[in-house]
Order: sequence, then structure tokens, then C-alpha cells
Amino acid sequence: MIPFAVFAVLMLILLARTGAHAKSAPQEEADLAELPPVEKAADHLRCAVGFQTVVHDEMTDWEPFRELAAWLEQTYPLLHKEAFCTLLEGYTRVYCWKGTDSSLEPVLCTAHQDVVPQGDEQPWTHPPFSGIIDQGYLWGRGSLDMKAQMTALLESVEHLMQRGYRPRRDTYIVLGHDEETGGSGAQSAAEYFRKKGIRFFLLIDEGGCVSEGMMPGIDTPLAAIGIAEKGYADIELECTASGGHSSMPPGRTSLGILSQTLYDIERHRFPCRFPLVTRQFLSALRPHTSFPLRLALSNLWLFKPLVMQVLSKYPAGNAMLRTTTAVTMASGSDAPNVLPVTSTGTVNFRLLPGYSIVDIESFVQRQIKDRQITYRPLRCDLPSQVTSIDSDAYKLIEKTVSQVFPDAVTAPYLMTGGTDAKKYDDLCSGICRFSPYRLSRQDIDSMHAANERISLDNIETAMRFYLQLFANLDQQATDSQS
Repeated sequence: MIPFAVFAVLMLILLARTGAHAKSAPQEEADLAELPPVEKAADHLRCAVGFQTVVHDEMTDWEPFRELAAWLEQTYPLLHKEAFCTLLEGYTRVYCWKGTDSSLEPVLCTAHQDVVPQGDEQPWTHPPFSGIIDQGYLWGRGSLDMKAQMTALLESVEHLMQRGYRPRRDTYIVLGHDEETGGSGAQSAAEYFRKKGIRFFLLIDEGGCVSEGMMPGIDTPLAAIGIAEKGYADIELECTASGGHSSMPPGRTSLGILSQTLYDIERHRFPCRFPLVTRQFLSALRPHTSFPLRLALSNLWLFKPLVMQVLSKYPAGNAMLRTTTAVTMASGSDAPNVLPVTSTGTVNFRLLPGYSIVDIESFVQRQIKDRQITYRPLRCDLPSQVTSIDSDAYKLIEKTVSQVFPDAVTAPYLMTGGTDAKKYDDLCSGICRFSPYRLSRQDIDSMHAANERISLDNIETAMRFYLQLFANLDQQATDSQS
């Protein structure tokens, strides 16, 4: 009888906790004034995509950036008349749009002008820098990442300026020029703001989006708002051994020794953790899941090991739970019949909040063991701070997303990729990363790949988002002073 009584009480607790998480009613869709014409915005995006602002670690052609700069000044004349523009490193553009109340902390909207290389043009349905509109989509490198968001922001600001509008808060816009290769432009902008003693109420940058079918057990569109970024580290390993002709090889070559180490690094993964941002993400999804999943998520005190085990089986879920390891580059000799004297390999790590470069180096040292291998960090960006979901900045973005996407569930999440936003960590405690689009799996997979594209509907939606954001910022400022 006692075991049965304990079981009955346990079931009542589980069911009570599960039932307590009912679905919340969606907010009403925003009532906005007339939007900028989507046809005009699409044409402007087509032009922006046509500038081949491909950035490389070395030997970048800067002429397309200069051409884009001249086009921006011609296309958005009021922005360049009413907002003071500062150039940093020659190409990063910092705009200051003065608000009506200097006592309020300003807002920062960021985007980047640069794109990744187009790669092999053969798989592209349309030429990668054509900006062709076909089947309701605008095609081209950078259309999704992130010239559409940049264009939507500028279209919205120009539209508001045409109507004589001024925001309550000073609004800064930073258009970085090298986000895809590390973001030195954004770093310079951050230093520019530090020297001026400027801190921000809110920073909005690229990030999550609205998608469907991305999480098992969720049948509702999911709007993921990035409140943190994982860290980034590249470690290069090098092994040196005897060279010579491949017809008389030693027992192991430098490449063979190195390959064993790379295999061990891949095989011995970092342990799973359950960071706060992942718990908050699952908590937001919980009311919208099927009953078995809701039961588990509502009672993590009991089902946490099971939830972690299931999540870790999926690449996206695994990335939310551990510092990930990816062997990405390796090289040996220059000819198939020559023994490599020196072989190198590169491993990319994405760090969970709480990890440091010391943790990464200690992990690499354990896998090297007593082999004749040395290593050196090539790049290390620590994980970002985590924006509080109780902050006014996050609540404002969450409200805006809910108004523009009333059918979607909003959830904070940990971004596995990197953005320029991290450069401003010490200047803003309200950093949110969101790209105001509805994207399919196919749309998302086109980013940095062939056939990158964005729908015309998303161009319109992105402008709606920014206009609603400015309206909500004004209302929030009024409410905070009343």
C-alpha cells in the first residue's frame, strides 16, 4: 500500500505541474500605419545584392563597398541628411538619429554589409549577385544574410523621416563591413561608443526567426529570440616528423599521428550541461508541446537526464547542451608520394556560457597525450553575456515579435552562430538577436550556401517589424516616465 500511495502522490504532482502550464493567448496583431511599398523595397534590395561585398580574411576587393556606400547615400537621402554618419575603418557606417528626449538611454540597431563568397556558381538557379525575383523570392548572395534586414531597417527609417517622425530615444544604426570575418568594424564602433560614454537600452541584431517543424513535438510556429551567443575558438594543431619518399615510409607519418589526435578530439566530447538559457527556451515551449513532452518538461527535477539524452541526439539540441567540437581543416604534403614533414589540422569549438579558452586548451592537451604535437589558438571569442528575459528590453522585443507574428510562440534561445552584437556586451544589458522572417528549413539551409533567397512577404514583414519596434519604443519610454 505504501509504494502505491507514493506512486499516486507522485503522479498527482506530475499532472498538477503539467496542467499548470496552459497555452497563453496570442497578442493581437499590431495596427500600423501605411507600410513602405514592398515593390520599392524589393527593388532596393535587388540593387544592394548586386554589389559584390564579399569579404575575405585577406585580399578583399573594397571597390564594391565604396559603390554600395555611394548607393546608400543616394537611395536614402533623408537618412544621410537628418542622421549624422561617422565612418570607421573606412567602411563601417555609424548613424546617429537624434531623438526628442536626451535623458533616455539610446537604442542601437545593427546590420552588416558584407557577405560570404558565392562558392561554385553551378548549383545556383540564378546568378548569385543578380537579385532576380522569381516565384515570390528574391535570389542572391546576401539576400538573407543580411542585406534584406539591413534594407528593411533603412526603408523603415527613411519612411518615418518622410512623415516628419522623430523617435523618443536617440537611435544609432551601425552597418558593419566585416562581420563574416570577425567584425573588426563592429569592434571599432563599440570602442567609438565607449569613448563617448554611450550605453544602450536595447540592441537589436540578426538572430533567430520564426520557423515551423524545427523542434520535435512542437506544432506551432516558433519565434526564437537570441539572448546569448556561444563562444568561438579555432585551435591549430601541428605535428612534425621525418619526411622523405613514400616508398620507404616510417611506421607512422606526421599526418597519421595528427589524424589520431583529431579523431580523439572528435570522439571525446565535452560533457552535457543544462545552461539557464536552454532551460528558459524549453520552459517557453512547454505549454505548446504534446502531453508526454509537456509532462517531461514540466518536471525536469525528475526527467532532466532523459530530456538531455533525447536533445543531445539532434545536432541543434546537442549544440544547446554542450561545447561542440568540429574538425574542419587538415593538410599534409603537397604530393601523394611525398611524406609530410609537417602536418596541420584545425578544430573549431563553440563554447557554452561559462567556458573559457583555458577549458578548451586543457581539453586539447588531454587528447594530445604524449604525441609530438603542438597547438596554438588562432582565434578565441568568449561566450556573450545573457540578456535577462525579465528585462524591459527583452519584454519589448518579445511584445513586438508577438504583435507582428501573432500565431507564433516566442522563446529565448542560445545562438550557436556568431554576430556583431557580442562586441557591444559591456555597452548594453538588453541585447536581443532576431531576424523578422518566417523561414522554412530550406530557406535557412540556403544561408551561406547556393540559392540563398528571401521571400517578398518577408521583406514586407521585416519593415512591419521595425515600424512596430519604433512605436513600442516610444510607448515604453512614455510608460517608464509616467
